[in-house]
Amino acid sequence: MLGLDLQAAARRDAERDLASAAYLLADHAGRLFEVADVAIRGAAAATEGLGWDEVSRSEALWRQLKATATSLPYVEDVWLNDASGELRLTTYAFPTPRSNAADREVFRALRDGLDRPHVGERIVGRVTGRPTFLLSRRLVNPDGTFRGMASVTADLAYFGEYWGRVRLPPGARVTVFREGSFDVLAQHPPPPDGASFVPAPARVLRDALARAPREGQIGFASATGGGARLAAYRRVGDLPLLLTVSSSEVAIEVAWRARMRNYFLLGAAAAFALAFLTLFAFRQARQEMAATRALEEARDALARTIAGLETKVAERTAEVRASEGRFRTVVESATDYAIIATDLAGTITLWNAGARNILGWEAAEALGRSVRVIFTLEDGAGGAPEAEMGHALANGRAADERWHVRRDGSRFFASGALLPIRAGENGAPTGFLKILRDRTEAHEVEQARRDLAETLERLVAERTTELAAANDRLVAEAAARERAEEQLRQAQKMEAVGRLTGGVAHDFNNLLTVVMGNLAMLRRRLDGTADERVARLIAGATEGANRAAALTFRLLAFSRQQPLAPEPVDANKLVAGMSDLLRRTLGENIAIETVLAGGLWRTHADPNGLENAVLNLAVNARDAMPDGGKLTVETANAHLDEAYAATRPEVTPGQYVLIAVCDTGMGMAPEVVAQAFEPFFTTKPVGKGTGLGLSQVYGFVKQSGGHAAIYSEPGHGTTFKLYLPRFRQAAEALDGGAAPARVRPIAHPARGRGETVLVVEDEVMVREFSVAALEEAGYRVLAAEDGPSGLALLDAHPEVALLFTDVVLTGPMNGRKVADEALRRRPELRILFTTGYTRNAIIHHGRLDEGVDLLTKPFAAEVLTGRVRTILDRG
Repeated sequence: MLGLDLQAAARRDAERDLASAAYLLADHAGRLFEVADVAIRGAAAATEGLGWDEVSRSEALWRQLKATATSLPYVEDVWLNDASGELRLTTYAFPTPRSNAADREVFRALRDGLDRPHVGERIVGRVTGRPTFLLSRRLVNPDGTFRGMASVTADLAYFGEYWGRVRLPPGARVTVFREGSFDVLAQHPPPPDGASFVPAPARVLRDALARAPREGQIGFASATGGGARLAAYRRVGDLPLLLTVSSSEVAIEVAWRARMRNYFLLGAAAAFALAFLTLFAFRQARQEMAATRALEEARDALARTIAGLETKVAERTAEVRASEGRFRTVVESATDYAIIATDLAGTITLWNAGARNILGWEAAEALGRSVRVIFTLEDGAGGAPEAEMGHALANGRAADERWHVRRDGSRFFASGALLPIRAGENGAPTGFLKILRDRTEAHEVEQARRDLAETLERLVAERTTELAAANDRLVAEAAARERAEEQLRQAQKMEAVGRLTGGVAHDFNNLLTVVMGNLAMLRRRLDGTADERVARLIAGATEGANRAAALTFRLLAFSRQQPLAPEPVDANKLVAGMSDLLRRTLGENIAIETVLAGGLWRTHADPNGLENAVLNLAVNARDAMPDGGKLTVETANAHLDEAYAATRPEVTPGQYVLIAVCDTGMGMAPEVVAQAFEPFFTTKPVGKGTGLGLSQVYGFVKQSGGHAAIYSEPGHGTTFKLYLPRFRQAAEALDGGAAPARVRPIAHPARGRGETVLVVEDEVMVREFSVAALEEAGYRVLAAEDGPSGLALLDAHPEVALLFTDVVLTGPMNGRKVADEALRRRPELRILFTTGYTRNAIIHHGRLDEGVDLLTKPFAAEVLTGRVRTILDRG
């Protein structure tokens, strides 16, 4: 389960990485198309007011557009076509070569009224001869009529070069294609044969876009280049373009395996990274503290200076009234500070040397202009100058810490204040005094410190999240490993019981054959002559032998070693045919309902085994409803997908025929459900059950290649679900064509007509019983204890009509080899095999080889003679 969880995590990581890559690359591609659109708009603007003949003759216009195309990344050339499609100017060459685009898809779309950028199909340029595509816009006359088309061609190599530098997920392939037609414009890495590559069939892409038009994921689908791929897609801006980043199933599998190798190194690596970041943070913190102290000292100095200046201004006010010359001397002496005086409307009335040094304007240039000239456009548009003056009038001072603009357009961060100038005895305001100092460097240090702190906090948070996620995965994987180990122990226990069962089956069935056969012959010989007590003894012994045979059969069924003769089965007909049998078996206090699915698939199974399985489940349901209830037998087509199979390793994903047996009984607790299929496990009182009914059902289903599941809740009943593989064979089999005839036991011995039968059996008592049964039925019998002896008798007696041989023989030859050699010598010879154990030469995967007649042990004399008669009469 660890591997499965890591595999699922690898797929989730792959989906996330693909989506991130698609976002990054689509954003990059969108910016490139915006750059190209700038070139188109510039070309359109450059030709406004010019006739097409002037455009074609203007080398200056050609040079202008050429410079534009050269300066813009990704743009290859600019093209201008008139309303007839004729090429009028191109940066590719001057004079302009002859070409016409009237038949191009892009030109027709723009001519017909498309009023947005159009991305054309991938083409080979008629002038350049290189593969490219056009991004085009419609040109219109002043009256709105169609004037022509302005286009740029894209440098396709630019995409590949950029994508080659980006770190992509393992095995990733990037593709840009047009929506709708899915024509590929660019791809990386290029397919080796030069063919276009689309990561999924068009139908899958259309379905995905219908669900999520702008971005989304596409599960594993077959790409045009072959192989299943996982893909993420994203629309490029508002253009009808899609960018996909896809990765192959193989690459994700490799990443999963690498993850399993490196997983346990994650904790150490993460701890090391966290320690490094912590050390880095401490070092940066020390540097930031030093910078902060310097900044605070500078602020204190500025505050002291401002306070000093304010004091100086107050002290000098009286002197200014008497001597303006002295005031200007003081102001001009502050060369590191910009001191600006304005009237109440904000018109500059004073501009000192410091203002010239910091802001760049000479006093003659600044005087008489609005103070708004030093504010940024956004602050000016937002009313910052007016708000600052209002705050200063209301509070006596307004702090000014913001970005300002110099004469050359550059920006700087200033720190200072705006003070109202009051004159007269009543102190009425007459203007404002603004004092500024350039604090750009200190501000950038402070901003860098904040950015670093935010970056460190983000990195620590990300690492903390990753470590927490890694810990959660470790806990989940430990739980999954524990579940997998428990399932393995259970499977090993069941397999051990199966091997033990098969080991004793052969000898046990030989003994039962002798016991049951001789009892039957004894009963026939004493028929009518023995007293009642002897007859009861014989009947009791026969009943015990029959129970032992049934017990062996169930054990073989559980261990998946019973011989099956599968054929195409219509489960609806089988269930419908069992209705009367179920009613007689379950009694009148249990209502029976069958729900048969329409269009049910056929399955390939042994009909007798399937009937026994359904009957066993019905009897088990009856015992769970002692006071009566309802039994429902339902059929359906089912699909067990990879997600279901991932939690049950023994299940193969695919299509199945489902037979569900539901009861309204007492239900089972979870611990009972976990053991229900184990042999000899039962919740019934002693003597009320063998504990082999459900294990026989389980063994039959698994031997048939299917899956069995139990759903139960105490007090709410139980549902047993049998999943048998869907049958997929020739049409005649699906149409109910001829199936092998199933041999039914006969009730009385079939008489021989003097034919000679050769019996090859290494177990003395079974051999003697078989000879006696055949001789009593009127056959002439020859017997041998091993293969070579049997073949010698066959050579000596050409009249032998049938070979009856055990499959498991002592000596150098098993029964299959004896039969093959006998048929080589006597092709017309009839063969009947017998065995008590199925893991041998004529039964493979629990299914009888085609064309083989088998009599399973233990068998009665009348069954043996009946089968011999049937085979000899077959013609």
